[in-house]
Amino acid sequence: MRVSKISVLGLIVSLIYLMLFFSVPLNNYVKILDFLDEGIGLFSIIGCTLIVLNPKTKEKIKSEISKLFIVIFFILILGFISSYTSGYNVTFQSKLVDGLTLVKVPFAFYFVIYGLSNRIKKEVLWIIKPLVLLFLIVAIFFCFLNFFNIVNLGYDVRFGHESFRFIYNNPGSLSERVFASFVVISTIKSKKVRHFFYFISVLLAFSTFRMNSIVTIIIWPILLFIINRTKKLSISHLVPIILLSVAIGRNQIKNYFFEGQSPRQLLFRNGFNLMKEKFPFGTGFSTYGSDQAAKNYSELYYQLGFSSIWGLQPTNQLFLHDTFWPTIFAQYGFFGGLGYLILVMIQVHTILTIPTSNKALIILLFMYVLISSVGASILLSAEGLTILLFMGLLTKSNRLLYKDKSEYENN
Repeated sequence: MRVSKISVLGLIVSLIYLMLFFSVPLNNYVKILDFLDEGIGLFSIIGCTLIVLNPKTKEKIKSEISKLFIVIFFILILGFISSYTSGYNVTFQSKLVDGLTLVKVPFAFYFVIYGLSNRIKKEVLWIIKPLVLLFLIVAIFFCFLNFFNIVNLGYDVRFGHESFRFIYNNPGSLSERVFASFVVISTIKSKKVRHFFYFISVLLAFSTFRMNSIVTIIIWPILLFIINRTKKLSISHLVPIILLSVAIGRNQIKNYFFEGQSPRQLLFRNGFNLMKEKFPFGTGFSTYGSDQAAKNYSELYYQLGFSSIWGLQPTNQLFLHDTFWPTIFAQYGFFGGLGYLILVMIQVHTILTIPTSNKALIILLFMYVLISSVGASILLSAEGLTILLFMGLLTKSNRLLYKDKSEYENN
């Protein structure tokens, strides 16, 4: 692709992608970037609304995005009802921000799929490729330096080895960027160069010694085998991979959530206990496990005794975001949690049916996000948003979007 053919829109969207990918350490210097993901979420809601209202949009696409709106509206209504019935003192502004945080990732994902033309997606991948690949080269260089104790960029010890965090506060943040970079690597034309960057990316993923990264890498060849043997994918084809993932990580899951009194275990158990106590509703917006609950330090945390537990305190919130599903079921109740599961299934259906340039990779990345959501708030974070936006760049949606052939030919 020639630079002279790059559009202004392509440059703007590429800049947004790069700001997301490099949000750390950029947000240490440009504080407004802390709100970039919410801004993208709000813009995507408007964009998805316009796609549905556009008379030229195919009915199938309207129906798909409308389902998204209906399920999200259902969850948000349960959130407001739960806020009213639980009685916790939360400002209306905090409720709105918490609601936006909940919906920004799925709306942004669908807007990239159907709102960005195939041409813009290609331009973005072409523009961001050099910087993303440079990031991987620098990261693997410092990974080796860290391994030989020349620099100190480690975090903790797992499996008898020190995990690598690079420039981030924890290895998980590095892992999320590495998996997002898979999308860029997949577009490299040279097979040898492409395999080289996949190799160093896999090394980086393993160097974090995070179970979600290790499990995802292990299931990758299995997923490729299933896709190559199957003409039409369905959710049933993914069941063996899901069961294998659970089997591989069963000890980690057991230690993480069901044994001991670590902050993550407390968040997990208390979240589902609150779901049962408040049934059929929940504790409401900004009360448990969410970013707003931490920023305003929910009064519920004082009732649960979190204020005296290291990592869950008002001045030490190291682990307050290390949860997702307990947050959903606690804040929005049992039916709100079921609603979010339906939302995930809608996204899975889209991923399985949308034309893409690399079906296996999109499925793999979404599975990584789901595996990560077991122990982290990735589906509410800028990191989760980044991965799904990168996934969207591999989709080819123009032929599906418009009723008239001339419409997608001009995009």
